[in-house]
Amino acid sequence: MNHLPYKTLAEHETLLAERGWLDPVMGSTRLGDWLKEFREKFEECRLDAITTDKRKEFSMPAIGTFNDGLDKVSFSLRYRYDPRLESLTLITIQTKLGRTSWTYFLNGRKEPPTPTDAYQKLRLREGPLRNEIVLNRIQREHDQLNDPFRDPHLDMNHPGFQQTNDLHKEDEFREYPPNDLTSFLNRPSRRR
Repeated sequence: MNHLPYKTLAEHETLLAERGWLDPVMGSTRLGDWLKEFREKFEECRLDAITTDKRKEFSMPAIGTFNDGLDKVSFSLRYRYDPRLESLTLITIQTKLGRTSWTYFLNGRKEPPTPTDAYQKLRLREGPLRNEIVLNRIQREHDQLNDPFRDPHLDMNHPGFQQTNDLHKEDEFREYPPNDLTSFLNRPSRRR
């Protein structure tokens, strides 16, 4: 089994930096917090694996922004720590853009893709409809900002407006509700 030389936490941090996982597209303002959380999860997983003498896994979520901030890709990096070999292995990377997802099975034998490569693969899988989806989303956001939501029950010009009261029914059946059949049959006759 040919493993990559990345076995320690420091080596994996170097790998992530080399492959672009610590670039600004991955949220440079939150990068320090992400690395801190990565180290904490690794240490927790390592201690748990050592005490149970079994391999343990943990996941690290990440979000990348591409296409001038119009596309957000969700990533989930899944790691495994083996206490017998004292090694950390990157098992899978799950990616998702909109409704399109893709999983990279690395199992410690392959180098991870760059976030940009993963984004390009998702865009190709989503196809030519991607631009239409993004433009529709932008149009909805623009409409919500510039034309606030109108209540169809209050706005008579809204296409969903339904008039719930009929002025003539109120005069004819003032004391008897029109939907109550028993009161309708028992009402006094209007013949005089």
